[in-house]
Amino acid sequence: MRIVLAAALLAAMPAGDEEYWPTKKGMEWTYVWEDKKVDVVTSEGTKEIDGVEYVVFAFDVQDHAAQRKEYARVTKEGVCYAGQDLGTDEEDDQRENLRLMVKFGGKKGDAWTWKLDEYEAKYEHQGEEEVSVPAGKYKAIRIAFQHVLAGTKSTTTQWYAKGVGLVKEERVSEGSKSTMELKRVKG
Repeated sequence: MRIVLAAALLAAMPAGDEEYWPTKKGMEWTYVWEDKKVDVVTSEGTKEIDGVEYVVFAFDVQDHAAQRKEYARVTKEGVCYAGQDLGTDEEDDQRENLRLMVKFGGKKGDAWTWKLDEYEAKYEHQGEEEVSVPAGKYKAIRIAFQHVLAGTKSTTTQWYAKGVGLVKEERVSEGSKSTMELKRVKG
């Protein structure tokens, strides 16, 4: 049943768009930050929660004792972030208010907003460009979003390459900047 549901969702999408956020079980992405800390993300496949199919990603973050799991859903609109460690009341609230991260069929200038309580993020598709990271050179779509949480304004820019997923992320907040780049992808 799960395989049929996932296949039906993918078949309903515009061809090729889902490749910007690959969900194949066993894929692994290794990212490096400018301070040389390393994050490893692995797709663990799908999990059904309350009759809904989610893709589960395990995060192993350097200098953190515990792994965390994050959940995403593939919908007809795009790939949506559903939350971390689903099952808590707070995360269940977020799961019902999916956060569209990569919009299928998107083009430069497309914009969308996501809100949850006091948090708001305004997204913009900024087109396609070539980006170089330790894992190589990629033609990628650029998605930027501004968000405000507890009065602090931040901007995050992410680059997604077909068949690979997230290849680079820059975060700017209160005058500080951090950058994460893809070092290796397997699967």
